[in-house]
Amino acid sequence: MKELGAQMNGIAYRGTGPAMNDLLSGQFDIMCDQTTNTTNHINAGTIKGYAVTTKFRVPSVPQLPTLDSGAIPGFDVSAWHAMWAPKGLPKDVSDKSVAALQTALKDPKVSSASPVSAPSPSHPRSQLPKRSGRILPPR
Repeated sequence: MKELGAQMNGIAYRGTGPAMNDLLSGQFDIMCDQTTNTTNHINAGTIKGYAVTTKFRVPSVPQLPTLDSGAIPGFDVSAWHAMWAPKGLPKDVSDKSVAALQTALKDPKVSSASPVSAPSPSHPRSQLPKRSGRILPPR
């Protein structure tokens, strides 16, 4: 991370679980991962959070500043999640699924069920299958 004046080596892991185990045991000093995977450890004090990579603070770790607000102005990286269905899914089934998902994401019971791991829902227009098709390259 030349922006921070630090030399770092990347280590490939097969998921957060093994990486978190190695971080907790001192096998390496720092890692960057989604708050959905790290919030419990940050809030429990078993790991130290330094900043979030998104443009805005994250509700589950409000004590963490954004990289944009301090160390790296203009930095804005976020993760997103998606639901997938088999290719060729009938449009009526897709439309019903999208409508049900949008309804669920507006329900406070859904968002409060796991406030630590529940990401902030995107704008409803961004929740449409055609939007994902613009983000991901065709296979």
